[in-house]
Amino acid sequence: MAWTYVPAQLSTSQLYQVRFLIGDTDTNDQLLQDEEINFQISQIGSVNGAAVACCENIASKFARQADYSLGPYAIKASQKAMRYLELCDKLKRNSIACNSPYFYDPSRIIFDVDMMNYDGVDEHDDGEV
Repeated sequence: MAWTYVPAQLSTSQLYQVRFLIGDTDTNDQLLQDEEINFQISQIGSVNGAAVACCENIASKFARQADYSLGPYAIKASQKAMRYLELCDKLKRNSIACNSPYFYDPSRIIFDVDMMNYDGVDEHDDGEV
């Protein structure tokens, strides 16, 4: 398994874009392997969506670890997990804000009088999808 990050290739590499968004850019503190990120990109199909999934994966890794302290030093894996869940929420909000809604058929009536009183028959439906 490999871990790579080349900032000069950010504009062309989805792998590095995801790694940048999730903050996994420190060679000395590697969180996800290239193959794990590429898998998320292939499954989800977008950089932002893959970044959200990767943040959830990292948070689950930290959630499995216990908090501990040794003298004046403390490692709080639970705080790391919470930070990644916060980052996940931020990426979700950014993703939603950047994407405009997709409207399939502008000729089809969506809002109508008494639309909440649905009886199972759509009088405006011409049978086409």
